[in-house]
Amino acid sequence: ARVREKLYEKGVPRELWEDALEELPADGGQVDAFLRSKLRGRPPDEKEKRRLTNALLRRGFPWGEVKAAWRRLGEEMQED
Repeated sequence: ARVREKLYEKGVPRELWEDALEELPADGGQVDAFLRSKLRGRPPDEKEKRRLTNALLRRGFPWGEVKAAWRRLGEEMQED
């Protein structure tokens, strides 16, 4: 729902919405993909973690979603 609101706010024509929405990963997937692409499998230091968290918050992701993504990523790194 949040994405649809943003598309509306930005003035994106409705006929383009479905294509844009189909490209989105499932909930949390965007945050996970962003973090994975930035970290490339290495653990972040505190400064980098703060910087990436702030980047996600600026992009409009809710804190709970960002926090959950860090938790999932941490669990993945422990398994390796």
